[in-house]
Amino acid sequence: MSLPEHAFERVTLKWNEASSRLTPTPGLFARENLLYVQEAGYFETEPGYLTERRDLDSLLLILTVQGQGQLTCRGHVWPLARGSLMWIDCREPHLYESMPGAAWTFYWIHFTGANSRAYHRQFDEKADGQPVIQLDPQEVQDWAELFGRLIHQQKSHGYQSELRTAQLLVDLMTRVLLHETGQAGTLPNLHPAVTAAIQLMEEHLSGGIGLNDLAQFAKVSRYYLIKLFVRQTGLTPMAFWQQIRLSEAKRLLHQTDWTIERIGDAVGLVPASHLIAVFRRVEQITPGQYRKRWFNRG
Repeated sequence: MSLPEHAFERVTLKWNEASSRLTPTPGLFARENLLYVQEAGYFETEPGYLTERRDLDSLLLILTVQGQGQLTCRGHVWPLARGSLMWIDCREPHLYESMPGAAWTFYWIHFTGANSRAYHRQFDEKADGQPVIQLDPQEVQDWAELFGRLIHQQKSHGYQSELRTAQLLVDLMTRVLLHETGQAGTLPNLHPAVTAAIQLMEEHLSGGIGLNDLAQFAKVSRYYLIKLFVRQTGLTPMAFWQQIRLSEAKRLLHQTDWTIERIGDAVGLVPASHLIAVFRRVEQITPGQYRKRWFNRG
């Protein structure tokens, strides 16, 4: 991966012969349409290893599997031990290095393309701006295998390999985001306060309660409830509630002959003009148009 003229990089490369580094050359289709790897590898570093850079158009994922390093970024220092997963935007100033007297072993992937930065923005938001998360110790080997497959894929070339690389990158980023929303398992693992608030929302679709009521029922502060919702659902409580109401309105439009006014009353989107406005903003059509589109489709 070549360094642009405006970018800065300072490195002290100290790793053993077991380390590997791959620099694929994606084709035009991949560069214009897919997620793609710029560089990737596996390093068993020695004390004194260091990389400092800024203004590089790349995202970087590092999974620590042994030893200890540290990341300096955004005015803070984060330790990197076994199970630490680091995800940064390399346009920001950063420095990562091995610790004095300690080796550091990690997988790393530089990548970009398609909607990769949208994924990273979601991660940044849900991790509260912290570029390092800690994985379950029992899951580190599974994560290492995923990194290993993606890195090994870079030994192949051509269209099919580029498609597989893009798929693996999506799998990896999705897994990171699910980890941060507490949904890495087979079932969502929502915070009890979020679950309680959603229960109250579903019981009061027609309205009559507000954010204070939701927070009181969930036994948390308004601020903390908002923070939990944004972290676990990507939406504020009120935006999430509106999503539930809109889904119920769509069900009623599809399965009943109720008027728009009656449906608006039932889901708390009143007057009818408000329901219509919400529909236009979210679905790009009116409730009446939605009903016609889905009429007799089962």
